[in-house]
Order: sequence, then structure tokens, then C-alpha cells
Amino acid sequence: TPIPFESRYNGVQAGYFFGGTSVHNWGKDLAAITAGFPAVTERDVSIRAASEAANLHGNFWRISPSRLSDLKDPEADVNGDRPWLRASDWVLKGENQASYQIYADLAANAWKKFLAANEGKNDVKVAPQLADMMELALGNASFQQFTDHMHKGPCGYTIVHGDFHPANLMVVSLGEDKWDLVLLDWEVVGVGSGPQELGQFLISHTSPASRGTYFKEMVATYVRDFTATVGPETKGPSEADVLHELVYGGLGRWVWLLAYIAGSGAPAVVTQFFHDQVWHFMEEHSVLTAEAYNNIVLRV
Repeated sequence: TPIPFESRYNGVQAGYFFGGTSVHNWGKDLAAITAGFPAVTERDVSIRAASEAANLHGNFWRISPSRLSDLKDPEADVNGDRPWLRASDWVLKGENQASYQIYADLAANAWKKFLAANEGKNDVKVAPQLADMMELALGNASFQQFTDHMHKGPCGYTIVHGDFHPANLMVVSLGEDKWDLVLLDWEVVGVGSGPQELGQFLISHTSPASRGTYFKEMVATYVRDFTATVGPETKGPSEADVLHELVYGGLGRWVWLLAYIAGSGAPAVVTQFFHDQVWHFMEEHSVLTAEAYNNIVLRV
């Protein structure tokens, strides 16, 4: 049942603070929509989002099946499992490989469908290196690769929102010019990579020019607050680890999303926007060779 958040909070969807270059905001009067929060900027939302993500991820970092079972939840079954917690069976139990493969095949087939439909017409201009990256990442996708990365990678796994982008957050008023972020739409909450969520966030809405002004601060904020949450006695991932996983995990998530968007019949202008978002992100972080593409693990 949808919850009428607007009636409960004096708030505005956070994506509206990211300007008119985002496809999500085309044709909207953003100045009027965000007028109640004149001091809030894209940078403010992004830094606060990194902090909120770090708190969530730090609290459940490398969560064990036994700890998951200990969490009180009336929706849990008699064994304490969370069948609705996406990818928990894959990551925590190594089970249900077939369902992972279904999602991976869905993306691979969607991308092939898009390429066939676009061939000759070139309604969407596809960068050759992006096409190579998509082909290799989709072709390499496997359940074992995914689960190995979750367990052996320095950033590990945690509870994740699952669809972490600005339009799924709300800037809410706390009175006296104070504000906070509320995370919305937990439909695909699950187990996965924490820094990956920041990568999805950045590719979704931000332009290369704008994110370049706060990218380092966003990563540093995440590392600081994640470290504070897990506690000084726990050795968490380094800033370099987080940066690598943000880039390659974010791309791994967007390989799936871009394939799905392109193959689902989205208007060419929409597919072009998200293609360009992924391509610019690849350029910014020098993910431009087959060796680099092999570091991308598909996140379905």
C-alpha cells in the first residue's frame, strides 16, 4: 500500500535539487518545486545521502545469517529468514543460483534486442568502448563471480536500499531552516555492496561537471561515517577500496539498468541520456580497457 509521504512530511523529492539536465527533471519548474528549501543544493543532498548510506551499511556490514535471524520482524518465517530480502539467499546461503541467472539473462537479452533494433538507424549513438564494456560485463556474468565478490572483496556485503538514487530520497523540513533526508521506496531492499549504491546514485542524476565539485568529499564522508558506525575495533574498507567499489560496483549495477532500459522500448532520447551518463562515468574513472571491464561484476 502506498504511503502518502507528502502528507506526513513537509518535503520535496530530493532528485529535484539536481537541475534540469537530468532526464528525471525535464519539463519541470524546479525553482517552484524546491522553493521551500532555498538553501539546499545538489551537493548538500549528495553529501547527506553518502552519510545516510554509510550509517545503513555500517550497521549491517557483513551481517551473518544468525544475526539476521535475531532481528525481530513479524514478517519473518519460523526459521527467521527474510525471503523478501533481495539476494540474501545468494549472498548469505549460496542458494537459488537459477534466479540470479534469470536476471542476468534478462539483461543480456534486452541489450541484444536493443542493439538489433538500433542497428542501421543509430537513433541512440553508442560509444564503441561502452558497447565493448557491456558485452564483456554481460558475457562474464555468473553467480559464482557475484557471490565471490561479495565475500572476498574488501567492501564485503551489507543490507542495502537496493535502488539508491536521488528520486528515492526526500528532503524534509525539520523547522528553523533545518532539514534531513528520508529514504523512500524500499521495494528492493536486500543484501549487496554498500559503495555500489553511491555509484548508482551518481550515474542516475548527476552531471560530470556538477559531481566533480563534490565527488571526493562524498567518498570521504562515506568512509568517515561508515568507519564511525562499525566502530574503531573493526577494520573496514579503506578509502581506496570504497572508491574502487563505488566506480566498478556502480557500473556493474548500471550495466544491468542500461540494458533493461534500452531493451524495454524506452524512447531513444531517454536511452541516450542514460548511455551518456554511463559513458561519462567510464571516462571520468578511466574504465576504458578490456582489463578494466573485467573488474565489473554484474549487479542484478
